[in-house]
Amino acid sequence: MRKSGRAVLAALSVIAATAMLLTETDASAAAVKSQMSPPIGTQLAELSGSHTIAGGKVGNTSVAIWGTTAVMGRTILLGGGDWRYGGQAYVFGESRGVWKQVAELKGSETAARDMYGISVAIWRATVVVGAPDLVTGASRAYVFTETAGHWKQTAELKGSGVGAFDLFGASVAISGRTIVVGAPDENQVGGQAYVFTETRGIWKQTAEFNGPTMYAGGGCFGYSVAISGTNVVVSQPGLMTFTVRGGAFVFTKTAGRWKKTAVLYGPPAFSEWGISVAISGTVAVVGAAGYENDSGEAYVFTEINGIWKRTAPLKYTEPETVRGDGYFGYSVAVLGRTIVVGAPGLALETNTGLAYVFTKTDAGWKQVAEVTGSDTRAGDGFGVSVAISGRAAIVGALAFSNAVGHVYLFEA
Repeated sequence: MRKSGRAVLAALSVIAATAMLLTETDASAAAVKSQMSPPIGTQLAELSGSHTIAGGKVGNTSVAIWGTTAVMGRTILLGGGDWRYGGQAYVFGESRGVWKQVAELKGSETAARDMYGISVAIWRATVVVGAPDLVTGASRAYVFTETAGHWKQTAELKGSGVGAFDLFGASVAISGRTIVVGAPDENQVGGQAYVFTETRGIWKQTAEFNGPTMYAGGGCFGYSVAISGTNVVVSQPGLMTFTVRGGAFVFTKTAGRWKKTAVLYGPPAFSEWGISVAISGTVAVVGAAGYENDSGEAYVFTEINGIWKRTAPLKYTEPETVRGDGYFGYSVAVLGRTIVVGAPGLALETNTGLAYVFTKTDAGWKQVAEVTGSDTRAGDGFGVSVAISGRAAIVGALAFSNAVGHVYLFEA
C-alpha cells in the first residue's frame, strides 16, 4: 500500500494499490430524478461494462457523469507471467429510470499495455478518456463526441512536452471547450498538466502548467486535475518539503492567459495531500488520504474576492471496520452544495469501502449519508472514484477480486 508521497508513482504499477480517481467533472446538468426523489443515499442503479477480461487479477474503475449519461473506465492488470494493462471505457444512458450501456468507446491507437480508461471525464456530449501507458510510454488522451445517439472519436490529444513514461493521461478533466490532462511523471522529478481548447471542432494545446521541482520527491504534479469554468486545480501529492507533504495549485484564466493564483496547502502531518481534487465554482475540495494509521481527511476551500481559504475538514462517521485504514479522501467530487468523498480502504482484503455524502448548511458542511454498494464484498475497494451530476452520485468499485468492476449510482 502507498505509505508516502515518494511511493505515489511507484504505486501506479500496481493498480490494485492505487486505482486512480481522476475526474471530478463540474457537471451543472439538471437532476436526473423527478421531484419525488428517494432519500439521499438510496442506490438507483448498478452498472457493469459488457466485457470482462479472462485472467484479470486486479483493476481500476474510473467514473464520470453528466445528467442522464454516465461513463465508466476500467483498467485491468492481467497475469499469467505476462503482466500487462488492458482497458475499456463504457457509456451508459438513463431512460425512464433504467440505465443501460449505450456505447463502448475505443481509441484509435489503444493497445493492451496503455492503461486506457484509467481516467475519464464528461461534459455534456463530450467524453475524455486517458491512456497514460506505463509500459511503452506512448501516452494519449482521446476525445469522443455524441451526435444523434452515436459516439465517435473526434480528437487524439498529445502534450507538446511529453516524453516517454510521463504518464500523460493519468488524469483528465473537462469543462465547456477546455480539457486538462495531467502527466504526473513516472520519474518523480516534476510532472506537468496540459490545457487544450476546442475551436470549430479542433482541439489544440493552449497552455502547460508546471509545479515546484526544487525538492527531492517533488514529482507527481498532475496526479489529479479538476476544472470549473476558468479555474483549474492541479495536485502534486509527491511534493515534499520540511513542513509540507503534497500540494494543490489553482490556475485561473484571465484575459486569455492562465496564471497560478493560489496554493492550497493542507496540514503538515499528512502525506499524499492532493491525492484527489475537485472544484465547482468557488468551492474546491482536496483529499489527503493519509498514511500509516491515518484514516485520511478531505478539506474544503472557498474562494472569496480572489482569495482561497481553507475551512475545517469534513467530519464523517468512521465505522470500526475501516478505522485507521479507510483512506477517506482518496476520491472527491463537488457540485454546488453537495460533496462526495470516497474511502476505498487500504486493507483491500478486508474492507469493502465506503462513500460519504455531505451537504452545505448554514452551520457548515454536514454528512447526510454513508453509502456502499448493494453487493460489494471485501476487497472491492468501493469508493475508489466518485462523481456528481444533479442529484445523482456515481461511485466506482476497484474490482480487486475478479477484475470485473462495477459502478453504483445513488441519490445525492
